[in-house]
Amino acid sequence: MSADLYGQIEELMLELEDDSSANHVVIPGSFRPPHLGHLQMVQEYSNMVANDGKVTILVSSPLKNSRYLGENLISSKSSKELWEMLLEDSGLDNVIVEVSNMPTPLLALKEFIGENGSLEPGSRFIVGASQKNGDFEKFGGLSKHIKSGVELMEADAFLPSVNESGSPFSASDIRKSLLEGENVDEFFGEGKTPIVRQILGLQEMSAMGAGGIEVGVRQPTDDDRNESKQNTYNELYLYKEVLKRLEKKGIIK
Repeated sequence: MSADLYGQIEELMLELEDDSSANHVVIPGSFRPPHLGHLQMVQEYSNMVANDGKVTILVSSPLKNSRYLGENLISSKSSKELWEMLLEDSGLDNVIVEVSNMPTPLLALKEFIGENGSLEPGSRFIVGASQKNGDFEKFGGLSKHIKSGVELMEADAFLPSVNESGSPFSASDIRKSLLEGENVDEFFGEGKTPIVRQILGLQEMSAMGAGGIEVGVRQPTDDDRNESKQNTYNELYLYKEVLKRLEKKGIIK
């Protein structure tokens, strides 16, 4: 076999390998709040697709399972800002964060990969998720929701990351620490506690505000009102989905 023919065969084999690998990772979640454990997962997936690929963090907008810190709602906007803070010094240039109006990560994912979604034709994507709490199993049965020209690739779930004490990261523990005014650098990065508290509106909980505002109660902001409008949209969406399923089963006509 000539060296020229051998080289051509090798190039074709490389092209075939490229065509069989994922070039986009979609990581859906509510992320209330996102933390270093999530970031480690994103880093793994970012390395998997390399600079030619893309990782999309898809933040849903929960309705029934919203998370609060006292009176403070952890909104999808806050989650996005926290993600941007975590990514700022990571050097992960192929990662973007998008907020979905959908109330659950699964519905957000189905919309993203569907005919009217943002996933581009030609994408070979995998769903990024952790083994913790069976997260990975929640995203099955996606084939019928995928737009034409897009391929779903097989992938293994990410092993849960652990904190400095060797325990898996826990969002509920993080929320508890934030409420109690503790330093949360171990969950977000060195020196990040003040930034995190500012993003989540927790600085206002430590002192009496102007006009005799009660301690610990944050006054509604434009973001809160926008979140409320968004939740109304989510609720209407859920009602419509329930009606569709009842009609499909013949329960109503």
